[in-house]
Amino acid sequence: MSFSSISSVALSRDASDISFHINDDSSPLLDDAMLTVDLVLSTQAKAIAYLTNQYRKSQWSRSQMKKSLRILNNGLNAGGKIVLSGIGKSYKIAAKIVATLNSLSVQSALLHPSEALHGDLGIIREERGDVVILVSASGNTTELINLLNYIPGNVPVILMTSSRKSQLSENPRVSSLLYAELPKRLSEKLLYGLSAPTISTTLCLTLLDATSIALAELYMNDLELRRSDLAIATLEVQLAQIQ
Repeated sequence: MSFSSISSVALSRDASDISFHINDDSSPLLDDAMLTVDLVLSTQAKAIAYLTNQYRKSQWSRSQMKKSLRILNNGLNAGGKIVLSGIGKSYKIAAKIVATLNSLSVQSALLHPSEALHGDLGIIREERGDVVILVSASGNTTELINLLNYIPGNVPVILMTSSRKSQLSENPRVSSLLYAELPKRLSEKLLYGLSAPTISTTLCLTLLDATSIALAELYMNDLELRRSDLAIATLEVQLAQIQ
């Protein structure tokens, strides 16, 4: 590799041994970076294709999805809402899905597991038919396992996970799974050498997006009404930003 387009000027005093200033776009470092971009995009696409095939062919996965949709739909029909919770990257995924559901006129709320144990658990209303979705790729998130002990007994709990066998998936309080299988050949550790949440988060987000649209169609089967509600929600956000 030629370093003709790379300067040894450090990006910072602490990074002098690991970082280089890049003078122009012809740098071979950028060519290597583009190979990484290609790798990530292609593996993400493969993972989603695998997920699509999973829900076309796996009767177990389809059965779990149907059960989850039934529980969610019936909770909404009883006047309840969907409460999502996760930690770290999973919390951010949960936040995005809450925003999507609310824009589709499906009442939902975000609950941080740590804050739940300091007073926010009251957001879950057992008497109104609320349903909880826990988001955990590993299914072994300590904070969610702890939270599960405090969720009211009559509140159904659904687990969004990439692990079919885990502490949460095998907990009797969990009614059903939204399962996004991550094959070993597509694991972040194997492909990138790092366990950075990328493919696993994409799968969880994609499956929750699909679940959200399917649930909205079940709960509100009038397409024009859903479009109207989405337009109103969008307008309200725009007006709030102006104000």
